[in-house]
Amino acid sequence: MFVESAPLQTALLAGFAFCLIWAAVSDILSRKIANVTSIACAALGVVYAVSAGDVLYHFLTAFAVLTLGFAAFARGWLGGGDAKLLAACALWMGPGHILTFLFFTAAAGGILALLWLFEDRFRFALARGGLNVQLGVTRALPYGVAIAAGGLAAIAAAI
Repeated sequence: MFVESAPLQTALLAGFAFCLIWAAVSDILSRKIANVTSIACAALGVVYAVSAGDVLYHFLTAFAVLTLGFAAFARGWLGGGDAKLLAACALWMGPGHILTFLFFTAAAGGILALLWLFEDRFRFALARGGLNVQLGVTRALPYGVAIAAGGLAAIAAAI
């Protein structure tokens, strides 16, 4: 899966991990994933795909995931930033690792959804304990966290 040059591989992986962590943190804090985050992740993915030598298949995989992601966005099942981040990650994974990535992302999303069921109870308990927390925060699930976890897990599994 990875390129032959160790310094380039390390730099690309570090950049990818940083983009995913940044996306997860921003999704938790604001329920938004900035376009610049997905663009940076995709740009690093292009460099990876070019250096790996199989650009066409990586682009086709990303296009298929972007198409499905926007269909899910149109139905209200997924946020627009989530769809773009999924496609940027798919550019990294290519056809050889896309199913692993989607599996890890779905598993992380399921765990996140289960934890999110109790989020309001934790927030209320903290407020009753005297901590200044916002009780009226949106209930939207920050799925960027699951995408980030899925991307990091898929990369770790492929190494």
